[in-house]
Amino acid sequence: MFHRRVLAIVLPALLALTASPAQTIKVRTLALLEEKLPEVSLKGPEGFLPLVFSDVQPGELVTAASANPLPLYKKTTDAEGKVAFAVAESIKIPQNAKGILLLAWTSGDKVRYLAIEDNFSEARFNDWLLINTGTRPVAFKVGDGSKPFLIPPGTSTTQRISAPKGEGATVLAQAPFDGKAKTFFSTYWPVYEDKRALVLFFDDGSKMRVKRISDKIIAGGP
Repeated sequence: MFHRRVLAIVLPALLALTASPAQTIKVRTLALLEEKLPEVSLKGPEGFLPLVFSDVQPGELVTAASANPLPLYKKTTDAEGKVAFAVAESIKIPQNAKGILLLAWTSGDKVRYLAIEDNFSEARFNDWLLINTGTRPVAFKVGDGSKPFLIPPGTSTTQRISAPKGEGATVLAQAPFDGKAKTFFSTYWPVYEDKRALVLFFDDGSKMRVKRISDKIIAGGP
């Protein structure tokens, strides 16, 4: 009887010590365009974290409690002035992702969010993140002698380009228009030694646009 009592007391304590810690995910934010977006927060280990969406650079790295879908919260105040947080959106995140780039933009009167898997702490200068939020597939080519990368609509991919650092490369993007593949973007981009490129493709009415962001390589990610 004594042994059973000891086990009843000690076993729960041992299980608590060996239980896995709460899962977390690293998050950065980015706005597709320069526009006003609603204020939302993530829930972190020590409370709620307001998110800042810039269209110039990814936001500061934050650590959030991991869940799939990932809840975004809006701050509310009751009649007595008491602050509370309610779920505003639930965002599907890529399976087993340890880090994401949370992209936001407005479509009509609705705000859209897209969680993109991004292991930014492991990224090198030539690990370009290609994001297609448009409705057409995009073929994107970096360098004259390289093969194009295909990015279906509503998807993203990280591709290692072959252009040498500190130099540059020609880039070209094509998409189907009226049943034919057409070049909608062509230029020359520098390849920085300490930055990688985030390349966004998006609809602009009947046209497609391209936006490049030079993303400084960081440490301390997932």
